[in-house]
Amino acid sequence: MNKIILSGISLSLLLGASGAFAADPPPVPPHHYEFQKHERVLPHHRRAPVPLEERLNLTDEQKEKAKAIREEGREKLKPIMKEMKELREKADKIRKENMKEFEDILTPEQKEILKSSRKDDFRRGVGPKGGKELPPPPPPIEE
Repeated sequence: MNKIILSGISLSLLLGASGAFAADPPPVPPHHYEFQKHERVLPHHRRAPVPLEERLNLTDEQKEKAKAIREEGREKLKPIMKEMKELREKADKIRKENMKEFEDILTPEQKEILKSSRKDDFRRGVGPKGGKELPPPPPPIEE
């Protein structure tokens, strides 16, 4: 008898819950439709912003001038970008030399700890490109 009652309750709960999932989604606010009109639809339902030229409704003459301004800006930036690349390479070289010197003062055990911590940091996404805070340093090794 109890099994029948429990089965009936379970069935009614199940049907009630499935009815909630089958309900129509809430209507989309009107401003959403206006937003859709101004964006292009890409594959997989991603949206790309409408180019500034289209949003500003530039004339053909303005588009040509804007293109010339962009090209001129790129040309001005080229030597700066090249200099930045060279500086980045120099900084990387200094970092590698410093790390090599640092590793030279470590014991074999400390080198292993360093190696494993690098792997752990890489897996967790920690470090200069990971964006997360570095974990606390390991406790000192007692001799």
